[in-house]
Amino acid sequence: MTGPREYAGPSPAEVVLVVDLGTTTSSAIVLADGGRQLVKDPATGRDCWPTSVFDEGGQLLVGSAAEDRKGDNPQAYLTEFKPRLGSGFPVLLDGRPHTMPQLAAAVLQELRSAARQLGHDPSRLLITVPAASDDHQRAATLEASRLAGFVDAELLAEPVAAAHAPTVGAPWALGDVVLVYDLGGGTFDAALVRVGDAGHEVLGQAGLTEDHGARAVDAALVQDFRPQAEAWLAARPDPAAERALLEQATVQAAITLKHRLTAAEEARAYVSLGLPPMTANRDRLRLVTASLLRGTVECCLALIDRAGLAVHDISGVLLVGGGSRMPVVAPFLSDSLDRPVHPAADTVLAVVEGAALWAAARMPTPRTEPDRPEDMVRPLRWTLPGSGRAILNRWLVEPGDAYPAGTALARVRLHDGTLHDLAAQDPGRVLQHHLDPGQHLVTGDWIVTSRRPPAPQEVHGLRRTVHAWPTRARALAHSPDGRRLAVAEQHSADQCAIRILDAHSAAEIHVQSEQGRIRALAWAPSGRHLAYGLSARDETVQLLDLEEPTAPVWTVLLHGVAQELDFLPDGRSLAAVCGHGSVRLINVRAGSVEVCAEALHWASAVSAHPDGRLLAVGGEAQKSGSGVALLMSPRDGRIRRELMHAPPVQAVRFSPDGRWLAAAGGESEDRGFLHVYDTSDWAAVFSSTDRPSVRAVAFSPDSALLAAADVHGDVQVWSVHDQQWRATGSAAGIPVAVDFAPDGHRLVAGAEEGVRIWALTHKGGT
Repeated sequence: MTGPREYAGPSPAEVVLVVDLGTTTSSAIVLADGGRQLVKDPATGRDCWPTSVFDEGGQLLVGSAAEDRKGDNPQAYLTEFKPRLGSGFPVLLDGRPHTMPQLAAAVLQELRSAARQLGHDPSRLLITVPAASDDHQRAATLEASRLAGFVDAELLAEPVAAAHAPTVGAPWALGDVVLVYDLGGGTFDAALVRVGDAGHEVLGQAGLTEDHGARAVDAALVQDFRPQAEAWLAARPDPAAERALLEQATVQAAITLKHRLTAAEEARAYVSLGLPPMTANRDRLRLVTASLLRGTVECCLALIDRAGLAVHDISGVLLVGGGSRMPVVAPFLSDSLDRPVHPAADTVLAVVEGAALWAAARMPTPRTEPDRPEDMVRPLRWTLPGSGRAILNRWLVEPGDAYPAGTALARVRLHDGTLHDLAAQDPGRVLQHHLDPGQHLVTGDWIVTSRRPPAPQEVHGLRRTVHAWPTRARALAHSPDGRRLAVAEQHSADQCAIRILDAHSAAEIHVQSEQGRIRALAWAPSGRHLAYGLSARDETVQLLDLEEPTAPVWTVLLHGVAQELDFLPDGRSLAAVCGHGSVRLINVRAGSVEVCAEALHWASAVSAHPDGRLLAVGGEAQKSGSGVALLMSPRDGRIRRELMHAPPVQAVRFSPDGRWLAAAGGESEDRGFLHVYDTSDWAAVFSSTDRPSVRAVAFSPDSALLAAADVHGDVQVWSVHDQQWRATGSAAGIPVAVDFAPDGHRLVAGAEEGVRIWALTHKGGT
């Protein structure tokens, strides 16, 4: 049995290898112990390594070692393969296939090995990539990092890294837009970078490849020297054997000559014994670079234009890349662009140095603490059957949509290939999806965030009025998804309209004008159709298709004014109660009456139970004239129970969970009542009498709150469980309807003088 492990102290700081994997050369810096150290090529002592590989019997030689062997077997040698990263095609070196990530990994492994010789063992890699890299190139770069043994690897855009590098002159200021001018050996890249405090932003990038790197200048200088080289070769005993070596020596001499012209007006470089030196001056350099530089300037101007900027918006030009060291570059750009030119302190190492500074500023690794769920926000996760794995097939409820308890939010395909729905246990509103169709999920994954309705203790008065407007409201109703609010308005004795509003902003979406009077509105469960009762020459119920609202889908003739409407949960039937006491069940698809019951002397309210097996109908009894709430079967209209009240019943409403039934009413201003019944035994659990007559009631989506509007215009919100008052507000006149938003965070009241929408919580106002 082992004892407890002793605390070993804090873990050592990570050692980071920062790499600029270039097209012609690569460079690296090690970050360790708070310092930075350049990883030089151990064979040559140079700051940069040739990005070259040579296959020697299946083993890849890298850098100078590869350059030294390329003359032995050119078919085993490859350089400048970086632009081909992500192509997916292997290359043959001496007959052996190698993928591009494998070649890049060989370079990274050699750089890591050299870092170890300096006394450091990098465990983490930062590698720069062109701003134009696509997903395939980035994936191939990360694959190369993995093959090189780096578990933790991150990518940084080359122009962003360059913008962090030290420059000649003042540093960049926040908000500066920098034109990064990167003239390398084989390519030219330009990028626009905005300097920011939290991080630099690439505004755009462009590039040139063929004949637009500094190597094109080398080729021109080699061509100038070619007559002397050919004359010398002609006098040699074996010119064919020496041609390849002379070509290499001439190219290297041209590079040396180009570099020497940086510090002198004229320069020379020796090629080989017996040959005169290669010579050139800056006038010749200007001549051979003119076409190249004009092409790069045109590329930069096009980039600035595509970014929607003007040249004067550019704060300065940052010179990076070995080619930009040529003395003709800075003057040419200054004249052509009329912008300040800032060479990097070391143009060749600018990218790797900037990347190292960027990485050092972020050490230790940036971290994010877990978010604390804000109030009334809940993450939703499910236990999946079977193996606990699935693929998201599609979302069934979109962000911004409210939903009742039991709603299927998503459909998934289980591991065995069967479909399965993920349902919400409680009502809410979808805030955000965290998974796209086709992606995998496992048991416990947080795949969607929703906002729950407020608990009673979270409602402390009506916080504020978020919208209000004058009108003579006759009815109102929210769409099931909570996105729209329908309001029936009476404009004159024979002119009315239904206004469909955006429930959040109250912006008008559609107006349906009618002649007559509208007293009742009801949304179909799908949210596509809206039913309304219209009293004109005839008393009718009409169905409006909100996708094609030019004319009603159907019109059903009634024998009395429709006082209230309610869809059954399956959406196939619509219940309508008429003032003369009849109850109609309308087949929604056919637009025909299925059930007709003459149940009351006068009927004013109807509500369908969430399971669809009962209708509550409120009004006056036929014989006694007293108030009654009838519980009826929607199948045949048979009465199952009567709940008697002395005054007339003017409002009935089942709670969304089906547990409660609210019945309210009254025949005079000060002789009203409000009762809540437990539907399991129909015992009254909440009673409020000797109060003003109640005209409208509504339950919150989670059935925890009850709103009641009385004839004096007072709208009260109660907690159902403890019968505690939670909020009150004043409607604009005598109220005709009250409704909670489907997410529970707003309350709306329609009255004879206007509509008011209140926020119940701080979330209700946003």
